[in-house]
Formats: sequence, C-alpha cells, structure tokens
Amino acid sequence: MVKKILSTILAGLAILAGAAGKENMDRKLLELTNCRVITGMDWNTVPSDRLFGEKGEKIVLGEGLWDLEKYTGKQVDQAKCIMIRGEVMVPKTGKYLLGAGADWWFKIAIDGEKLIDGAGCTPPSDKDSRAIRNLTAGKHIVDIHFSRGIASACMCFSLKPVPYESDAIADLNKSTGRIRKELHGSNTTLILSSRALNQYDEALRKLNFTYTRTHDWALWNSGQRIIDTHFIFPLMHLDPKDPANYYFDATDEIIRLAQEEGGMEVFYRLGSSIEHSGEKHFNVIPPKDHEKYAEVLAGIVRHYTRGWANGHHYKIRYWEIWNEPDGRQNMWDAPYETFIPFFVTVLKRLKSEFPEMQFGGPALCSLRLPLFKPLLEACKAAGVAPDFISWHCYGSNPAGLIRQPAIARKFLDEMGFKKTKLCINEWHYLESWQGVQSANSSESYRKATLEGPTCLQSTNSGVYNLAVLIGWQDSPLDLAMWYGSSWDSPAWGYRSVFREFTKNYYSMELFGRFLREYPVKCQSDAIAHYILAGRSEDGSNAGILLADYKGSSETIEILAAGLSAYNKISAVVLDDDRNNEPVPVTVTGEKILLKKKKPGSATFLIQLQK
Repeated sequence: MVKKILSTILAGLAILAGAAGKENMDRKLLELTNCRVITGMDWNTVPSDRLFGEKGEKIVLGEGLWDLEKYTGKQVDQAKCIMIRGEVMVPKTGKYLLGAGADWWFKIAIDGEKLIDGAGCTPPSDKDSRAIRNLTAGKHIVDIHFSRGIASACMCFSLKPVPYESDAIADLNKSTGRIRKELHGSNTTLILSSRALNQYDEALRKLNFTYTRTHDWALWNSGQRIIDTHFIFPLMHLDPKDPANYYFDATDEIIRLAQEEGGMEVFYRLGSSIEHSGEKHFNVIPPKDHEKYAEVLAGIVRHYTRGWANGHHYKIRYWEIWNEPDGRQNMWDAPYETFIPFFVTVLKRLKSEFPEMQFGGPALCSLRLPLFKPLLEACKAAGVAPDFISWHCYGSNPAGLIRQPAIARKFLDEMGFKKTKLCINEWHYLESWQGVQSANSSESYRKATLEGPTCLQSTNSGVYNLAVLIGWQDSPLDLAMWYGSSWDSPAWGYRSVFREFTKNYYSMELFGRFLREYPVKCQSDAIAHYILAGRSEDGSNAGILLADYKGSSETIEILAAGLSAYNKISAVVLDDDRNNEPVPVTVTGEKILLKKKKPGSATFLIQLQK
C-alpha cells in the first residue's frame, strides 16, 4: 500500500518537473548495512572507527520502523543515548534525500557531516525531518545518535535519490482550490486594560488573522473582568435566568474591539483562563451543579448571539467548552474522568437551545486519543455529538504537527463521528518546557528558551510557523489558532522586551499578506522544504512562499511552470538578520534561485506581476 501511494505521488511530481514518470517510480531506498550499536553514550560523543571497533555490537536494521528498546532499555535518560553506525552504498553520484523520524531526540550525520538534528513526535515517520545532500558513487558512513521517548523507542530512517532535481516545484497555471484562511487564527486580540497607552490596531490588522480565541485574555488584561465565566457570573448561587446577575460590559468591549478594530471572528472559550496559583486553586474548581453551570453558559451564548440582556447579535459560531481539563489541575482541579459528565451535560444543554452554532472542545493538552475516546463514548451514549474536538501542540517538529489532523480524522471516523470537525487552537514552536516555567528550570534552560537561536522568538520559531501553516493546507484540519497572546510577552508575544517586533510577528505578517494577495491556491510540492503557491483572483499576480526550516543548504532552486507569463519578479526574506526585506532573485528560464546568507532557517516570499 505504501509503495502504491509513493508511486502515485512520484508520478505526479514527474509530470510537474518534466521528467519521466517510470524513472521516478523505479527509485528505491538505499539499504543501511554492516550496522553496529553502542549503548549508554553521552550525546556529545564523537563517533569513530576505533570506538565502534572496541564497543560496537552488530545490529540488523531493515526498512520501515525500527524498535530500539533492546538497546535503549525501558527507562528514559535524556543525558544518554545509543549510537548506531552503518554503511550505505550509493550506486550513482547525485542528489539524495535523507529522511528520519523518532519518538524523541535524534541526530544523523553522513561522513561526519551532521545533516539532521531533530525533535521527535509519535508515531514517527521518515518525513518528520529531511535533508538533501550530493553524494558520490561508492560507500558512505552513516552515524546516528538516538534517545528513547516515554512510550517507546522507535525510529524511522530512509535514504533515496531525490524524485526531481530542483528543491521545490510549482505550477502557476494550475489552481487547486483556495488558500485556507480558517487555519490562520490566533489567541490574540487588542489589549483593553492599557488601550489609552498602547494601541496595536494597525499592527494586528496586518497579520490578517481569521479567528481569535478568547482563552487567557483575562490574564493579560489586568484588572478587567472579562471572558471567564467567574467574571461574567461571579455568584453561582444566584439565578442564571436573571440578566441582573451577569456582568457583560468589559467583555462586550473587548469582543467589539476584536471584531470591529481587529477584523477577526471570535472563537469563544467558555470556562476559565489557566490558573498558576500553586497548590490552591480558586477559578478552575469543578462546578458542583453541572446543570446550573450549563444554564449560566447558555446565558452567555444568548447574550452575544440572540441579543439577550441588552446584548448583541454577533456572528460567533464556535463555542468551546473548557480548556485543558487533562492538565496539571491548573485547568480542572480534579481527575479528568470527572470532567466527562460535565462536558456532556453542557454540550447537550447548549446544542438544544442553539442548534445552528458549533459547540465542542475540550482543548486537550495534546492529541491524546485515549482521553478523547471515553469523552466521545459518553457523548454517544447521551445521544449528542460535539461539532468539533480541539487540542494543543507545543513542539519543534513541523512535520509531526502537520500529520496530527490526519491521525485525528481517522480516529473520529472510526468512532462514528464523521461530521465532527478538527481544531488545533493552541500551537507554538517550543524546544523544551523546562525553560518556560522559570521557577522550575535552570538558568541555561531559561536562556535557551528566551534567548538565542532556539528561543521562542527566534528565526526557527518564525519559520516553523510558516512551515506548519503551509503543510496544513492539504490536511483535514478545519480550524487552527496559533498561541500568540499578550503583545509584549517575552515568551508568547509579538514584541521583545525592547518593544521590537519579533520573528513570530513577521512570520504571521508574511502569511497574512500571502492570504490577502494570493487567495487562489496553485499546485506545488517540495522535497525537504515547505512550499505554497497562489494567485490573485484576477490572475495578474502570483506568489510563492517557501519555508526552509533548519535547512543546511545555502541555495534553494524552485522550478516554476508558468513563470514566463510574469514580467516582474521580486522576493523578500525572513532570516536571522532580515525581517521580510527585499533580496535578489536569479531567474533562468522557469527556474528561480534563492540564496541564503548561511545555513539555517529562512523563509522567502517570491512575488510575481504580469
């Protein structure tokens, strides 16, 4: 089945690249032979013939998924790894594609040159991390460092000829639908609490977000009683049918700002913002009376969509029940199992009064199918189905995040929820949580997370954002919101401590611009990069967005069919030194050559005019 799918993909690419389809379908994986493994090694150990000769144990590795638990053991030890050395015989000099994935950390070198230094995801795929290298005919040495994950010790590896010579291809003559604006959302809005001092209206509109999710708004609007249920209906012993028992004024204003000044559609999270208050919580305590709490939520929905309580008739279609009930009790201060009947009660109540709207949730911390399963089973038993399920993902592997919607879609379909939508409404680049919770982390972890090339505001982060948004275009994902929160947050915001816009801001501005100017999607594909091609509605302009995440090459070649129809070609780049600034473009026939200053992450937007 895998070979059949691969053959179909390669055949299609051959047509685009002008190559022979049969030649591409005949390409085979190169075999890793004469493998040896060493256990209990330090991550910084340099492989050598002598080391493997003295300590190496023979190991046979085939195609597909490797289970390495025999060598890693069952316990996770992030300070230690296993090292594997093997040989690969290259039949012909040319470009080769190295692909790898693992459920935790790994790095791969060929002939001593590190090509992949990857973070894992589950289940692993050889599409998770990719690199292209020119290899000469003959024998080459492959070295792998690998550290197991919590659940398993699995890894994928492949090495094969590239399916086409250019790094990426596009056909500007062939449209394939629309750029999906519903995937370009955030948790961001304009700040109400300091609006007299700082206004970000123009900067926010440039990002061109489609949706804004209301979660955590109360945390960065100090002193304002907004959004969260305990601020709108503070005294739970009162009657939820009496409008006098609600306080809507501040929430009315911040929702107005989001819609009218920010140009975004509101995605409303019902419940509470996260509560980092320590062992004792006040806002995320489970409601004692589920039915009464559901009535309160119905009052909130009614106010904003039916005009109740001197309210509004806003177009707020999506309503999310709670946030991260599977977290560390800072969102639901009780076992997860107790959340399930609450969710079902609220879902039934809201859908009964507002059948035209979309209700779902519960914004799990990650795509934890074993936790979604009992929740959905309880819904099915109660005769109700969520309109969407939602979850979060913080990590640094774009390919793994891009694959999650397909996994979730298959899971929902098999459970009988074929109409239930998919929503990832918190996602962000993150190398390690150990640097974010500063009270629990060392200075070195904090600096790595908040400063330098791997930090939350780095070029890696900005290019990761674009890689994910590009990759999701061909996924079954229905809605997405990036977790950008307060504008001046050193971790999750858009400006540095010096109030300069960060790489995250410029990445979202670049995608917002692409979405605005080139809404018609064109056919494109890339080997180890992420590419998106589009046209304007009238076809007079076109754009190509290419994200090179942690790429080791300094040049990128794009073969673009239909390029000759455009008279003016320009480009801008987002990298370590430049923020969407113009760069030279070399055009030869239908080939575009882009040059980076150095290896590493960068994104180019190529703009074409007739």
